[in-house]
Amino acid sequence: MSIDESPSALAQRFHDLDLQRRKAEASLVALVDEVDRSGAYRADGHLSVSGWCKALGKYSHAEANDRVRTARLARHLAQVSVALADGTLGVAQSHELARVFANPRCGDRLVEVIDIFLDVAPELSHKEFCILVRRWENLADVDGAHGAAGRAHDRRRASVVNTMGGVHVDAHGPALAGSAMAEVFERFCQAEFDADWAAARAEFGDEVTEGKLARTRSQRQFDAFQKIFEQAAATAPGSRPAEPLVNIHIDEKTLNNAIHADDPEWEGHLDPIDPLRRRCETADGIPLAPGEVLAAALAGRVRRVVTRADGVILDMGRRQRLFTGAVREAALLGAHTCVWPGCDIPASRCQADHVVDWRHAGETSAGNGAPMCGYHNRFKNNGHTPHRDAQGLWHVLRPDGSEIR
Repeated sequence: MSIDESPSALAQRFHDLDLQRRKAEASLVALVDEVDRSGAYRADGHLSVSGWCKALGKYSHAEANDRVRTARLARHLAQVSVALADGTLGVAQSHELARVFANPRCGDRLVEVIDIFLDVAPELSHKEFCILVRRWENLADVDGAHGAAGRAHDRRRASVVNTMGGVHVDAHGPALAGSAMAEVFERFCQAEFDADWAAARAEFGDEVTEGKLARTRSQRQFDAFQKIFEQAAATAPGSRPAEPLVNIHIDEKTLNNAIHADDPEWEGHLDPIDPLRRRCETADGIPLAPGEVLAAALAGRVRRVVTRADGVILDMGRRQRLFTGAVREAALLGAHTCVWPGCDIPASRCQADHVVDWRHAGETSAGNGAPMCGYHNRFKNNGHTPHRDAQGLWHVLRPDGSEIR
């Protein structure tokens, strides 16, 4: 190994080592399955194959469970082992599939869509892959999603407790209400960041970086949280506060199923659930119970978002505004995170960037927009090119035309 290796050589070495890890995982999963089926773990007094794994591999409880569940998944769906051995399925991705396979309410239906998941696994980050899997699980396990939403509503709570060392704030409630709160919180956080950035830019000019800002991100978040309370206290009694705009992605079939949930003759619930086209989630990919979204839609508290097959926004409902703000929102709804590979910054905290640059005749339109964080928006100008394929998956090409995978 040489410290003088080029970045591309280091990346290739990483890929080679990770491929070996995936192949080793496939072999390890097959071995765990053999021990599980034969009961060989009992020979040394272990009560379960999970205990056997923890003893021999010095695994944590979570790691042992991941491996055992993956072994049982691969036993029923052999293509998972093949994909691991071929290197087209990541280790963490296989554990996510195993987690949903272990769900007693919908795991047996994974066979209906496993080929879809395996096809897109090489193209998706772990976060995007998990969003896709949990999107399907949320719709396949209707009782579980409805029950979780109901429990979150019934058990909602919040507290602000002063202690000798400071203040502790804690809250728990339904996801849809949380999405609205998160939207408000993020706007206040952005305002605090903008204030710090403006002050630092006035002092340091073009040399300004986040490290030169007066406050840390955590400090700005607390100050933003405090200002929400201060503004609420300053609101005149009886006045109507501004209502946050929450964009919810829900497809027509899912919405119809929610409408007809109590109709015993409705057969829509039996339709196959394609995770690439069916969804019920926030703009950041947080799954929502369809019934919860239906209630909010009837009350006019959310805005529908209609997309083309590749994910490009076609319609944003009655509240669409024919100026830059609406186009920007549509561009940010084109992905859950910054489209740069490996970047998990939520789209709500990104800038709307031109896929084809304005200087190269790129249009300022939803179809030519993408969410990109400030750093990668600037870095892209080194000659990198993002583009979206027919399935709606994002790719970024280096200046030499090769893809960042």
